[in-house]
Amino acid sequence: MSESHQEGQVRSSNGESDRHRSVLTGAGGGGQAGAGVGSSTATPASAPHSATQSPTATAGTSDEDGASTVAKKSDPVNEKLASELRNFEQVAADLRGRLEPVEDFHQRCLQAFDIANELFGHAPTWVCFYRELMGTDGFIRRLFPGDEEFGVFLRSDQYHQIQLMLTALRSRDLPENDPNDPQRMITVRLPKSLHEAMCEEAERLNISVNRLCISRMLQLLDPKMIPKNSSKPRGRKPRKRTGKPAQSASGTSG
Repeated sequence: MSESHQEGQVRSSNGESDRHRSVLTGAGGGGQAGAGVGSSTATPASAPHSATQSPTATAGTSDEDGASTVAKKSDPVNEKLASELRNFEQVAADLRGRLEPVEDFHQRCLQAFDIANELFGHAPTWVCFYRELMGTDGFIRRLFPGDEEFGVFLRSDQYHQIQLMLTALRSRDLPENDPNDPQRMITVRLPKSLHEAMCEEAERLNISVNRLCISRMLQLLDPKMIPKNSSKPRGRKPRKRTGKPAQSASGTSG
């Protein structure tokens, strides 16, 4: 113990052991942030304790009975992501307010590319980029509501460029969890040969089967390529959309 700490100790009148208060900081932070460094300081028992903490740490205090309480400190990584998502949503809202689909098909393809380019420059995660541009209520569906034109757009150079943007976002060192888009799970029945082919392809590409499946599903499909079937769909019915998704602690791989 240093001299400054020895001089700061307060001893009781009956000669009992010295008592002091300490503040401990532990590793903290979420996503890909670094861990905090633990530290401890001693102060006189009669004075309020103080400590310098790592911004990503969690703080704990000890009371006179030896019990400790731990309070989570705000994570700067999550705060930064939340701020970037708010900014992205504002940009998307402004674009929606100005969107006026033109009649000419080629011009609408250019509109889709320009919107994607604007969103790409502000997207903190690939999930939010996909959601606003290619999701159920995304810009692409607003520009091409009919199946025929939608299928033609998927074969355009503009759509190819949009897919390159999405791939670039997925390749960056971005947060894997989008708090505005919680994860869900589906079960797919498929032939053994198809399953084995997907596993072999994932191994060849040195990626997980999950990442391969997400990559495949991100390729929007021309409705003409979906076989028509008059029989009743098997399995669970699709889950209905909710007004506002709840936050999820699970990450999004892909």
